[in-house]
Amino acid sequence: MRAGLSWYAAFFCWIGVCWMGLGHAQDSKAPVRKDMSIPAERLGIALQTLARNYNFQVLYPTLLVANLKTHGAQGSMTEDEALVKVLSGTGLSYKYLDPNTVTVFATPASRSP
Repeated sequence: MRAGLSWYAAFFCWIGVCWMGLGHAQDSKAPVRKDMSIPAERLGIALQTLARNYNFQVLYPTLLVANLKTHGAQGSMTEDEALVKVLSGTGLSYKYLDPNTVTVFATPASRSP
């Protein structure tokens, strides 16, 4: 009887581990290259174009990008490559809040000793 009980215990532990693994699984985005043709323009417009083309939401304070322009992004690139290119030279960076939402923020100024 005792051997049967341990078999059941092992079976249910295995089921529990599998169930926990499913709970931690997340959607992942495979890097997809798309042809981009974003001209040098106001940064807010460029960010909205990227969001529309790559199907994500972009969040940023309006005043943060109000007076900034991008140098543009041309060519075949992934979402991350396009974001880096569009934000290049602006003093801004980005991070993912979730797989479909990007937030743009000011990078802290580097401090000299």
